[in-house]
Amino acid sequence: MKMNLPIILLKGSSFLPYTELKLEIDNEESKDIINTASFFHKNYILLATKKNAKTKDLPKWGTISKITEKKLLPNGNMQIVIVGKERATILEYLSRENEILETIIEKNKKVKISEEKEKEYVKNVKKHIREYIDKVPTVSNAILHKMEKIETLEVLLDVATIQILPSSYIEKYVSENDPKIRMQFLLEDIEKEKLKTNIDTKIAVQLEKNVQNAEKEYMVKEKIRLLKEEIGETDSKNEEIEKLRERVNNAQLPEDIAQKVETEIGRYLSYSPLSPEAGITYNYIENVLSLPWNQYTEDCTNLLEVRKKLDETHYDLVHIKDRIIEFLASKQMNPEFKSPIICLVGPAGVGKTSLAFSIAGAMGRSFVKMSVGGMTDEGEILGHRRTYMGARPGRIVQLLKKAKTMNPVFLIDEIDKMVKGAKGDPMSALLDVLDPVQNKYFTDHYIEEEIDLSSVFFITTANSMDEIPEEIKDRLEIIEVEGYTELEKIEIAKKYLIPSVCNNYKMNTERFIFTEATLTKMIREYTREVGVRSLERKITEIIRHIVTDMVLYKTGRSKYHIEERNLYRYLGKPLYPSESNKERNQIGTVYGMGYTSYGGSIFPIEVTYYKGEGNLILTGTLGDTLKESAMVALSYLKKNAKHFHIDYDKMCKNDIHIHIPNGAVYKDGPSAGTVLTTALLSAFTGQKVSSHTALTGEMTLRGQIMPVGKIKQKVLAAYEGGITKMYLPRCQQKEVKELPASILEKIECIWVQTYQNIYTDLFLNNKIKKGNLPLQKSA
Repeated sequence: MKMNLPIILLKGSSFLPYTELKLEIDNEESKDIINTASFFHKNYILLATKKNAKTKDLPKWGTISKITEKKLLPNGNMQIVIVGKERATILEYLSRENEILETIIEKNKKVKISEEKEKEYVKNVKKHIREYIDKVPTVSNAILHKMEKIETLEVLLDVATIQILPSSYIEKYVSENDPKIRMQFLLEDIEKEKLKTNIDTKIAVQLEKNVQNAEKEYMVKEKIRLLKEEIGETDSKNEEIEKLRERVNNAQLPEDIAQKVETEIGRYLSYSPLSPEAGITYNYIENVLSLPWNQYTEDCTNLLEVRKKLDETHYDLVHIKDRIIEFLASKQMNPEFKSPIICLVGPAGVGKTSLAFSIAGAMGRSFVKMSVGGMTDEGEILGHRRTYMGARPGRIVQLLKKAKTMNPVFLIDEIDKMVKGAKGDPMSALLDVLDPVQNKYFTDHYIEEEIDLSSVFFITTANSMDEIPEEIKDRLEIIEVEGYTELEKIEIAKKYLIPSVCNNYKMNTERFIFTEATLTKMIREYTREVGVRSLERKITEIIRHIVTDMVLYKTGRSKYHIEERNLYRYLGKPLYPSESNKERNQIGTVYGMGYTSYGGSIFPIEVTYYKGEGNLILTGTLGDTLKESAMVALSYLKKNAKHFHIDYDKMCKNDIHIHIPNGAVYKDGPSAGTVLTTALLSAFTGQKVSSHTALTGEMTLRGQIMPVGKIKQKVLAAYEGGITKMYLPRCQQKEVKELPASILEKIECIWVQTYQNIYTDLFLNNKIKKGNLPLQKSA
């Protein structure tokens, strides 16, 4: 009888009637096939085996099966349990969009066997299976108990085939319908497996003999070695031992370390060359002897020369340069003076990593770097104990070996990006390394002896201190590396970047003339960063373009003038067009000043309101602290509505919507208090605020202005963003005045202590000038 059934093609495994199979489906096509079987075929489905996934040959036989269980897993996959029912011949495959989904099949006719003969066959098969299980150790005895209950030859053959034979045999059992022939197959395959087992046993016995012979050979070799010693000859292992002992004598090892190595050499000598312990012990000795015990480089004593070298590689950064000079001066006064552990904190691209390299060169020390961003295994720092397979020292020891000195400049980069994982907390592992008191007794798990790190000049870098635990911060001397001003970037480009890029192309710097206007345009419209990394890439792009033209067209000039009008040709259209497209002054829109890991920034805050129930709606991917600042601002205005000439009912009977654009970027922090209040006040009074004015400052419910973080970076970003007037917390006046005078003279800083100061200057004075409103007393 012909019938239609959906089909699943198995790859690499066969399936027989009277057996059970559990499958996990992870692709949508197979899920559709399963659902089709459930809805339209009463859970019946055909399972067939495809020999090779790479060929187009399709199977001619399969097993009619029934889905007995089906459930969806948490990962979205579908798990099913299928029970085989009977064999079938595949007459035709039905496909849709080149995907085989269904077949036309015909059930195979059952071959009848007399009851008496069937009992005889069953008894004989069970006897052979018992003998097979006794001889083949890889087959479980549990199958015997299961087969004792089976009295039907059809069922016994299919169950036994799946349970005791390797999968390579099973394909022929699917296509053969006659149980007597399948029985013959099974008995023949059982005999083949018995023969294989006998051969494997013989091989195992022979292997054991070979091992015994190897041990015998070792004993003979040992006797030969002893005889050679009697006549004055030595073997290669003794030569190796002598070389190790010679290295111990020349290595200037501490006394306890020398004793430990000598003990390990004695162990290595006693081990057989075939023993894995020999290799482990030799690797340990090699690692200990490779460490630069008691080897130190001398620091440069000419401090003026050190300062000159630092100035040659990095512009400004006076604070960190002064700190290096102070350390070297202190070291000359007291040779036992401990090295500081410095943490350079600042946005990407300001030169933290390259500065560490320059410090090493200026001091005359070796330089090594360990990047710990994303590190999750504390074993990377502390090493792995020798009991583990593949154990090795930690990165601290490995880099000391590379430095070949015990007092290198050691850079630990991106310390704020370490992650606690399943293999421990690497940040906690750094506690002993970065403690000036304890790092003299640092112990690597692999070396298992104290290593003095007190002479190592550790420099760490981070983009933000927020992710560094307090116990680590307490051990660090934190120096902030701030972003560069526009004028500083121009100087850096002239003195460092352009010469460096020209040197890479073996070109004379004087051939490329970048005007100041050109560099200014590149900084403002082609890069937006606090550092100079992108600026260097743009300079490289221009010079690369010119060099390519020189080689391609065999042309060359004595000098190339790169001017503003040429930039489009070299760099394309500006990535950040000038601020001429900034929106004009609008009611309810005020600019704030923020800070990200890339430096300071300015951002608009938009406020509108419409008929509603007084709800406050906040959008723009805002954090909890920023949302609370908005609530404080609204509460402050409601409390002082009369003073600020705001209709109180307007705030209560309208829904208020505050939005900060660039919604894909997360924003948080308390410093937007004043700008939120100003934007709300602008919306409710209908008075515009200049788009060249910006504010920052945390605000209390009483209208007090609190200090904010990164004030200098915020002012710098606002200045570069075209802001000319800023309202800043009065308590941070000293910090801001540390900025270059060339910037401060171009901006107007209004120092405020309460919000009334902002209201008076920004709203009230403007109205008085227009003659609209008398001066009010402070709220």
